[in-house]
Amino acid sequence: MLAIIALSACTGVQPLSPQKGQTIKLENTVVGYIQIEKRIQYVEHLYRVLWIQSESQDAVFGDSWDIDSELTELLSKRLNAHNFHTIPIQSVLNEEQINAYKRIYIESDETGDATRKKGTVIKLTPELQSTLVQKKIGFLLVLYSDYIYSYSQTGVKQVFPRCQLSIVDISSNEEIYIAPMPIVGRPEINESIREIEDSNLAGFKKIMFDSVELVASSLIPEALGLPVGD
Repeated sequence: MLAIIALSACTGVQPLSPQKGQTIKLENTVVGYIQIEKRIQYVEHLYRVLWIQSESQDAVFGDSWDIDSELTELLSKRLNAHNFHTIPIQSVLNEEQINAYKRIYIESDETGDATRKKGTVIKLTPELQSTLVQKKIGFLLVLYSDYIYSYSQTGVKQVFPRCQLSIVDISSNEEIYIAPMPIVGRPEINESIREIEDSNLAGFKKIMFDSVELVASSLIPEALGLPVGD
């Protein structure tokens, strides 16, 4: 069993107006997922007789799973199931252009803090903007994460995808929305939290798939000022 919980009340960011949200929902929108650092940071608190011992270790999964492509496809599919008009970014841009768009988000990230560098605003390169305009794309919607954080102690095991949602208006080349998507996965695991890596990352993939489902079905509509479930 796995519980995926949204802590949406913690975003502290006002949603877009329903009118703007409806425009984004109805126009052609390119979507992408970016995992900036393909690693899981495990932090475990061990209770000793007289103190609490903390242990931290990382696991890199970049060579094991093309997370960007798979979650991009899934995000587009799940949004379209809720009557959006989205296209995966790999269906619109070539490899060089995809690398360029990812670089914009990677360079904006405040390493290790799940936040945007102070004063940084997302702007597409003229080439990327022109390409998307020519393809009649109205908006770019990007879900991105700096790295995956896992916390465990006696009786509690949690995984935080640490995602943010960015929306860019292609015509004006302005980022019109940026906010964290606070999600926590609570897998039911008997022993070590690192069991999520077993069977070719099966548990970890399940957490990320369910997180994208929650973002598409609930958190993105909320961010757009739209009813959830339409």
